[in-house]
Amino acid sequence: MKTARNITLVSLLAAGVIAVPVAYAKNNVRNNVENWLDHTAVKATLTFTEPNQHGFDFASVQTAPANKGYVDFVGVKQEFDYALGLEHKLSNGVSRLFVDYDHFEAEQSSGFSGVQENLLGAGAATASGNYEIRSDAVKLGSRHRLNFGSAYSVDLGAALSWIDVDRDFLATQTAAGVSRSLLQEANFRAFGPFFDVATKYHMNAKNKKGLNVQAYAGAGLLYAKSNFTSSLLTGGAAGAETFDREGVKGLSSEMAIKLAIGWDHVLCNKTVFSASLGYMMMHYSDAFNYGATGGAYARFAQGAAVAANPGAGAGNSSAGFPFTRQGPFLEFKWSGAKA
Repeated sequence: MKTARNITLVSLLAAGVIAVPVAYAKNNVRNNVENWLDHTAVKATLTFTEPNQHGFDFASVQTAPANKGYVDFVGVKQEFDYALGLEHKLSNGVSRLFVDYDHFEAEQSSGFSGVQENLLGAGAATASGNYEIRSDAVKLGSRHRLNFGSAYSVDLGAALSWIDVDRDFLATQTAAGVSRSLLQEANFRAFGPFFDVATKYHMNAKNKKGLNVQAYAGAGLLYAKSNFTSSLLTGGAAGAETFDREGVKGLSSEMAIKLAIGWDHVLCNKTVFSASLGYMMMHYSDAFNYGATGGAYARFAQGAAVAANPGAGAGNSSAGFPFTRQGPFLEFKWSGAKA
C-alpha cells in the first residue's frame, strides 16, 4: 500500500513538472499565432473582366480583296473570376510582405454566315468557332508605407511576377460543300521584376474608417517564352498544314491599373473589414507573338487558293498582339488589429 502511494505521488509530481513547460509552450504558441494574425491581412477579389478581341475575327470580302473588312464572329464576353492576396506587416511597422494570385478563365463560341475571305477561295461561307483563354499570375514581394498626414497614405511595392497564359482557338469554315478547320494553340510563360504604387485617401481622417478613394498602378519587365502552333485541316486530316513556333524567348512588359472607392469598418476587436468597388485593366505586351496578321486565320493557303483569293496567303506573320483584360471588380479585405 505504501509502495502504491509512493508511486502515485511520484506520478503526480512528474505530471506537474511536465505540465509547466507544456502549458508554457502551448501559451507561447497561442500568443505567436494571435500576434501573427494581428499583423496579417487577407483579401479576396471578385473580377468581371473581358479579354481583348484581337485574334478572334474573320476577314470578310465585299466586292474585291482590297475592300475586305473584319467580322468579330466570336465576340469576347466578360467573365466572373477571382483573385486572392495575403499581407503580413513586419516588426518595423511600415513594411509588409505580400503574395497575390490572380486567375482568369474564359470560353466562348459563335458562328458566322455570309461572304468571307475564306481558306478555300472566294465566295460565300459559313463558319463556327470557339476559344478558350486561361490566365494565372502570382506576385511575391514587399511594400513600404509612407503616411502623409492622417488621411493620405502611399504604398511602394517591389515583387517578382510569374505569368502563365494559354489561348486556344478552333474555327471551322464551310464553302461549296467543303470544310476546312483551323486550330491555333498559343501559350505565354513569363517572369520578371514588378513595381507598383498604391494610394489611399480617407474621407474621415480622424479614425480612418468609412469612405475612402483608392488608386493603383504597376509596371514590370518580363522575360518571356512563347509557343505557337497553327494547324489547317481540309476534310479532316487530308491536306493538313501545320506551322510551329516553339520556345521563342524575348522580353515583354506588364502593366496594371485600378481605380476604386472603398469603405472601411473597424470592428470591436480593432480588426478592420474593408470593401472596394472599382475598375481594373491589365496588359501583357506581345503575349502572343506568332499569330497572323488579319486575325484568327493564320493562312497557309498556297497555289490556286491564293490565285483565286490573293488575301488568303497573308499568314505566317510574326506580328504580335497583347493579352489584356479590363472590367469592374469587387474586393473584400480583412485586416488584423495591427495590420
